[in-house]
Amino acid sequence: MKLKMDKKSDDIKKFLELSSGIVGAGSGTAVGLLIGGPSGAITGSTVGVLLTKGVEEFCNRVLSHREAVRVSAVAAMAINNIHERLQSGVKVRDDGFLDDDNGGRSSAEELFEGVLLKGKNEHREKKLKLYSNVFANAFFYEGISLEEIYFVLKLAEELTYDSFCVLSLFCRPELFNRHNIPERINLSDCGDPKRFLLFEILHLMNQNLLEIGPIESPNSRWAMNLGVENVVPRGLRLTSFMNRHYKILGLEEIPEKDIEPILILMRE
Repeated sequence: MKLKMDKKSDDIKKFLELSSGIVGAGSGTAVGLLIGGPSGAITGSTVGVLLTKGVEEFCNRVLSHREAVRVSAVAAMAINNIHERLQSGVKVRDDGFLDDDNGGRSSAEELFEGVLLKGKNEHREKKLKLYSNVFANAFFYEGISLEEIYFVLKLAEELTYDSFCVLSLFCRPELFNRHNIPERINLSDCGDPKRFLLFEILHLMNQNLLEIGPIESPNSRWAMNLGVENVVPRGLRLTSFMNRHYKILGLEEIPEKDIEPILILMRE
C-alpha cells in the first residue's frame, strides 16, 4: 500500500512540475500543498482530496507534452490560489458545492475537470490564469450559481486574451487619466491596428459585456453616436453582467503591461 501511495505522490509531483515553465516556483508550492511539505499544506483536507483526485486523473490520461504542461499550469495556479484564500481566512462556500451527488461526483470535481480540459486545449497560454481563477473563485463565491460559473467558463474559452485585456482596462478606468487617453477616438484617420481595436470594442458591446455609461455624463452622450467611425472610450463601462462576473475571471489581476499596448493605440 505504501509503495502504491509513493508512486501516486511521485506521479502527481512529476505532473505538477511540468508547469514550472509557466508558473515558475508556483509548481513546487503546489506539489508541497498536495503531497505534503510546507506548513499549512492542504493534504488530507476535503479540498485537498478533491484537488488530488482531479490532478491524478490527468496524470493517467494520454496527453501531448504541451497539453500536459497547460493542464499542470492551470491545476498548480488553482491549487495555490485556493490555498492562499484559505490561509487568509476566506470560507469555502457551504451550499453543497463540495458534496457528492448521490454517490456520484461533486459539482466541484466536475468543474475542476472542465477547467482542466479547457486549459488543455487553450493555445493562448496567458488565458490559463483566467481558467484557474474561475475554478478557484468558484470555491468561495456562494452567491454565484454553478450555471453562471459554467457560462463564465464558456466565455473564457470564446473570447481572446486581447478582449479580456480590453475588459480589464474598463475595470480600471483610472488608467485612462494616467495614460492621457483622449475623450474621443475617430477612426477616419487611423491605421489598421487601432481600427481593429475599436472594432473589438464594438464587438464586446454587441456581446453585452461593455455598454454606454450614465446618460447624464457628457462622454456617455457622445458615446451614443458610437459607430465604426467614432468611439468614446471614457463614455463606456462594464455591463451589469460583466460587473457581476469579472472578479470570477480575475480580470483585475491582468498585468498592466499586457494592457499598455491598448492604451498606446488609444493615445496615438
